[in-house]
Amino acid sequence: KYDVGGGEMFEDLTDLVEHYKKNPMVEKSGTVVHLRNPFNATRINAASIEDRVKELQKENKNVTGKAGFYEEFE
Repeated sequence: KYDVGGGEMFEDLTDLVEHYKKNPMVEKSGTVVHLRNPFNATRINAASIEDRVKELQKENKNVTGKAGFYEEFE
């Protein structure tokens, strides 16, 4: 099953995407997020998601500017 941040549960990713195409997500700030076109972004193996999240959460004090999640998903 799949969900977005504890929301409604979906049997597969296709159902999740189709739902949010018709019912846009709303960020905590109130900004409405419309799913219009696929975005070619970083791809990772589902089995390695937990490791990637841990890596992105690390602070790198030697690098200035954006890092972690901000750099990965900008």
